[in-house]
Amino acid sequence: MSLRYRFIDLESIADASELLRTIVPPASDMQRFALIGQPLVPFQRVVEHLRGIGAQTLLLQDSVRDPDFLAEHEAFYSKQHRVISHLCSRLHAFAAPMRAQVEGEALGARAVLDFLDNLAEPSRQYLGFVTFRPLRHAPVGASILIPAHVCDVTCHECFPVHIAGKDFQVCGTPYLQQDNAVGACAQASIWIALRTQMKRVGNTAYNPADLTRAATRYVALDRVFPGRQGLVIEQMLEAVRSSGHDPLALTCDPTPPSMSPTAAQVIEQAAPYIESGLPVIATLFPTSGGHAVVCIGRQLVAHPAVDTTRIVTPLGIRYRPASDWVDALIIHNDNTGPYLPITSGDPLQKDYCLEHAKNLIVPLPEAVHMTAKEAEQAALKALAFSCVVLSGYDTGKPPRLTPEGDIVLRTLLVRRHAFRRWALNDEELDPALKDWYRTIELPRLVWLVELHDAALFDPRNPGNCSRIGEVVLDASADTLHGDVTLAARLSGRVLPTYSVPQGLLVLDYGSSVVLLSTGAPGKTLTIPWE
Repeated sequence: MSLRYRFIDLESIADASELLRTIVPPASDMQRFALIGQPLVPFQRVVEHLRGIGAQTLLLQDSVRDPDFLAEHEAFYSKQHRVISHLCSRLHAFAAPMRAQVEGEALGARAVLDFLDNLAEPSRQYLGFVTFRPLRHAPVGASILIPAHVCDVTCHECFPVHIAGKDFQVCGTPYLQQDNAVGACAQASIWIALRTQMKRVGNTAYNPADLTRAATRYVALDRVFPGRQGLVIEQMLEAVRSSGHDPLALTCDPTPPSMSPTAAQVIEQAAPYIESGLPVIATLFPTSGGHAVVCIGRQLVAHPAVDTTRIVTPLGIRYRPASDWVDALIIHNDNTGPYLPITSGDPLQKDYCLEHAKNLIVPLPEAVHMTAKEAEQAALKALAFSCVVLSGYDTGKPPRLTPEGDIVLRTLLVRRHAFRRWALNDEELDPALKDWYRTIELPRLVWLVELHDAALFDPRNPGNCSRIGEVVLDASADTLHGDVTLAARLSGRVLPTYSVPQGLLVLDYGSSVVLLSTGAPGKTLTIPWE
């Protein structure tokens, strides 16, 4: 019986084509086909990413029964006359160098096991894996690699990996190349989004074949298999809904409709969900035709990339969203590769840019009835009311609806456990407020709208203290007919020229008001899912 494992020294590999020749037998049709064009593009990007994250050694594992490809094979490839194997290969990436091989020494099982057993700090040395499908047109199967810049990627999860009895873990965002037969770009994007959320939400993460069946259950515009025509937006929503998520569809169409949306408009709509760790599926329509990608992170800048400061009428509050500090989104693009930036560009060109966006689909957890934009508007109303209450303590001046300085709103969906842990660990919070946040009855998910001093805000530095208040909202509430605000807290810094308390907590729109002994600026909440 031959050994299932082989070592590949990545540093000795010149390019992706050479690595492909190392993986695939020279006589295979897949190698001859893939070397000539488009199917190799995602694999080339994967190789670039492996080098970027410091991979030195690749451990090639043959005869892998990948669950996703087994489902694809059963649905389509097993029915073809030409025999296509149901087995995959898998590349495991390590930051550790290969052991020097003695001349004439045969590589046996013991060499592989010694490498795995003697890794120093396995949690840091293991970088993830790439599944290699036996498909000429789509070799990259279900894969998970760590991101090169961890702070930029917010939609990720930790997944266990088992190799020869050793347990490893990779924290990243699952990636899959579309195979354009069992699933086109839409199915691949939905798979990426749902697989990322599987552990967090606990719902079913379908394989590409299941997603194609779910999407075409009620509306089939062409044959189900091969699914080369892709999906329309209604079919994508049905596929997401069938997995147990509530699909939220946002449109990026500007006014007038003949214009393209600006990059800032697309980023502002997507940012609250991405900050919440929720992947956002974006449909793009460049001149070359429709496409779908998954937004999984963002690139932050020290100073605002745009100025979208606005004044709320009739309240008069000057504010801007935290998305002003984002200049690019990080995407998984199933036909070009993982962890790629998408920025502003020319919508008349074929290169993907944010101006090509038409729809954003967010697979929300169940019982989230309020959108990020609705949460933002509710927070602004709560801010105005709390300003009146706070200013009322200075009887020598008229009540105010508005803060004296510009406010930055950072909106994110937070699990109650993560919210309470943040309250426990935030040293700047008033002790009484800590106790209240940790013990109050909360729904499973809340919208947290942080209020930041625009002059101090720096999202790149999570230790920066610029938060001067927050509004906590019931994510399961109905903004049209129900009371949504659970709490609103303001620091006295909101009204620096008034003689006001250090801080103020307003509950149930004034039915209960708690004076706070401290109002020092605080840090942002960085981990919404725990």
